[in-house]
Amino acid sequence: MNVCPCNSQVGEFINNTAHSVGRYGLRIFHNMVPRKFPCKAIKYDSSVPENPYWQNPPITANLYNYTGWKNNRAGAILEKVGDVKLHGFKTADNL
Repeated sequence: MNVCPCNSQVGEFINNTAHSVGRYGLRIFHNMVPRKFPCKAIKYDSSVPENPYWQNPPITANLYNYTGWKNNRAGAILEKVGDVKLHGFKTADNL
């Protein structure tokens, strides 16, 4: 009950590669929505329009320098993500 991986802060993701993988070189599936308090609800507070998620703010997940090539579906696919930033991602020759 106190471990919530979908909303946990991402550790280090730097200089990874995927080559000739059966389907996806990198697949983030179903959710990646890092929050300050991963196991608490995400609350919207319309009374604070400049920061409506102040009760459980997002944490930026930075993924750096990934290369995916010749994978059988996609080099990288992300579904339902929050504040996730991809830096220096390269994919080529994937289906």
